[in-house]
Amino acid sequence: MADRDLSGAKRIFFEELTSAYSRSQKAWRRLTEDPSDQESWTALSEIFHRLSGSAGCVGFASLGRIAGLCDGLIMALKAGTFTDATRAIRMVSEGVTEIGETLAAQQRSLQSA
Repeated sequence: MADRDLSGAKRIFFEELTSAYSRSQKAWRRLTEDPSDQESWTALSEIFHRLSGSAGCVGFASLGRIAGLCDGLIMALKAGTFTDATRAIRMVSEGVTEIGETLAAQQRSLQSA
């Protein structure tokens, strides 16, 4: 029973991750055009915050740690304790890339199964 539950949890996680990846790419693109776009920073923070809590629960601890770092960076930027928005955008792009790579690895895994 536990294996089926975990399998269901992973399925739900990857459905949500697919949506999160699309939203994070859009927000990141908007930030490259306007680093002061608070709506995009908030969207990314929410995405990374959720991933930092959920990724480890389904076996993706590395993604969870990176998401947590990105969320913390965005919170520091909003609080004014980190002030280089251009550098933050570059750093957050690594988190967006990690989401995409996790999805790609899952798709490869499903295709080879």
